[in-house]
Parts: sequence; structure tokens; C-alpha cells
Amino acid sequence: MIIDKDLEFSDKQAVTVTAYSNVIDTVVAGEAIPALNLNVLCVETFAVAGMKVELESSDTENFATPVVAISSKEFAVVDLKAGVYLLKTPLPTGLKRYIRLKYVVVSGPETAGKVSAFINND
Repeated sequence: MIIDKDLEFSDKQAVTVTAYSNVIDTVVAGEAIPALNLNVLCVETFAVAGMKVELESSDTENFATPVVAISSKEFAVVDLKAGVYLLKTPLPTGLKRYIRLKYVVVSGPETAGKVSAFINND
């Protein structure tokens, strides 16, 4: 699988408290990234709490007024194992120019756990 660094939200990002990924600038709102998939992969097993993942979009790079476009289910810590996809879904239409992921730690802080997230056509 080839991953474009410009379409990568997180590369083995440690998530111990609620955190945000890198921001991707789609350049134009709406249909800027057609027919691509969002992939969020647990690459290191989590150790304490549960987590959910949200895809946010915004008109501004500082996310002054973010809109949640996708929200995963809430994963219990027993489900947060290395190799498990937390999200693997097509990107929705109508996204605003800037997009990022929000990793919401349900209760915590976590003591271990990492995710990688990216957009690709796989």
C-alpha cells in the first residue's frame, strides 16, 4: 500500500488524552477528494480507556467552527488492539476545505496506544 504524506493524518501518533491529527488542506471545499477512503488503524494496543474517532472539517485552518462529518463507534479498550481498523470508510461528500481527525479518549488518560490514519484509494 502506498501512502501519500500529504494525505496522512497521523503516523504512529500516541494518543493518551483527547488529541488532534495533522490538518489536511483539500484546497477546495466539497468534492476536492472524490472516491477516496479514510483509514484509521490502531498500530499499538491501548492499555486503559476507550476511544472514538471523529472526522472534522472546517472553513478555516484553525478549526474555529469545526463540523463533525464522521464519528466512529466508541471502542472499549479490549477492542483497541494493534492491527484493528477503527475507521475504514469512504470520505463523505460536502467536506469543508480543511479536515482533521479528533481522537476522543473516553476516560483516561491512556498509558499506551498509537494510531496511524490516512486517505487513499485502497
